[in-house]
Formats: sequence, C-alpha cells, structure tokens
Amino acid sequence: MSMWILLKSFCKKDFILFKRYIFNSIWGIISLYVMFLLIFLGYKGVAGGSESYGSKLDGLIVGYVLFFTVIFAYSAISSTISEECRKGTLEQLYMSAFSFKTILFVKVISSLLYELIFISIILFLNMLTTGHFLNLDLLSIMPIVICTLLCFYGLGLIVGGITLVFKKAENFLQILQFGIIVFIAVPVGKIPALALLPGALGSNMINKVMTKGKHITEFSVQQLGLLLLVGLAYLIIGGFVYKIFEKKSMKMGTLGHY
Repeated sequence: MSMWILLKSFCKKDFILFKRYIFNSIWGIISLYVMFLLIFLGYKGVAGGSESYGSKLDGLIVGYVLFFTVIFAYSAISSTISEECRKGTLEQLYMSAFSFKTILFVKVISSLLYELIFISIILFLNMLTTGHFLNLDLLSIMPIVICTLLCFYGLGLIVGGITLVFKKAENFLQILQFGIIVFIAVPVGKIPALALLPGALGSNMINKVMTKGKHITEFSVQQLGLLLLVGLAYLIIGGFVYKIFEKKSMKMGTLGHY
C-alpha cells in the first residue's frame, strides 16, 4: 500500500510538472517529430525508388522510436540523482522512511509511464506522416520492451553512480548515446553472439513484431529466456557498480554536494 501511495505521488508530481511547463513539453514532442521528418525526407530522397524502400522505412520508424525510448530510460536514473543533488535534497531522500533504492525504483516506474505516452504520440505521428502503420501488438511488444529496458536501467545505475561521485556526467551520457545506436542496430540474426550486448536481442525481436507481424509466442523459449537473463544481468551489474560509487561518495562525504 505504501509503495502504491509513493507511486501515485510521483505520478502526480510528474503530471503537475508537465502542466506547469506545458510549453516546453509540447516543443519536446515537436522537436522529436521534426527530427524524424528530416530523417524521413532524406531517406525518401535517397531510397524512395528502391524495392526495399517500404521494409527499410518500417525499420527506420521502429529504430527511431526505440532509440529515444532507451535514451529516456537509461538517463532517468542519472538525471534524477543529478537533479536531487542540484536541489540539495539527495541526503534527505537517503534519510526518508523509504530506502533510496525504493524511491529510485518508483520514480523510474512513474517516468516510464509518462515516457510511454510521450513515445506513443511520436510513433503515431511518424506512422501518420509516412503512411506506414506498424503492427502494434501490445501483448507481444510490452514484455519485450520491459526486458530490453532492464539492460539500460542497469547502464543508468552505472551512470547514476558516476554522477554521485563526479556530480556531472552529461558528456559521458552523450558519448554513450552513440554506443546505444550500435547496440540496437547490430545484426543479431547474422552474429548470434551479439545478442549479449545490451538491448541488441530485444531490438531485433521488437523489429520483427512491429514490421513482420510476429507474435511473442513465435519466439523460442531459449530466445525469451536469453532476453530476460541478459536484462537481469545488466541490471544486477549496474546495481553492484552503483553500490561501489555510493560507498565512495559517502566515504568522501560528498553525497549531497553538487
């Protein structure tokens, strides 16, 4: 019950911030849509007459939406820690009735709910613009997306730990974005070992569901099991690394400093 109250409080806070800064929120959606529009027009100009134009365009839409979903996910933890440090309230969260891990977990869930709404709007606009409507089988997509995001929450914990010690890690986050492009674009079908990279297998499976109409039951138990294990592995490693940085920050006495 207490966890539910905490989640409602975070959701209410996010909604209030969305309304209060509605101008910035709307322009966030517009900027992402314009960015996709430029990519789409460029791709159409180059490959508009090719036989594979339609299938590759579907993959472009999926890749674009998945990229920003992942970006929002892995940056949620570090941005939360950085924001609390800047406000000087991080130490207060560590002394609250809830453990900091619980607060961070609930905050991530709240952010994810709004993120999915935000991404859904972008996806709809992209499909409307291109005229290519993808297979939106949520029963197949959501479990794969959640398992895929576990990898990036793990990476987010690592960046969050770095933020605790060094306070600012924006440049590191930007560099990591280039790595994410590689992770979600690698040819897992041709090189199975690449499935161990964060998000690689999940990206491949999401693409097959949304562009080829596959159902989650059409994937093997081994594939689904590997997807879950890889996600949990990165999450556990991320939590372990975060704990190391957290202890270092406490030992230095800079936990609440910015």
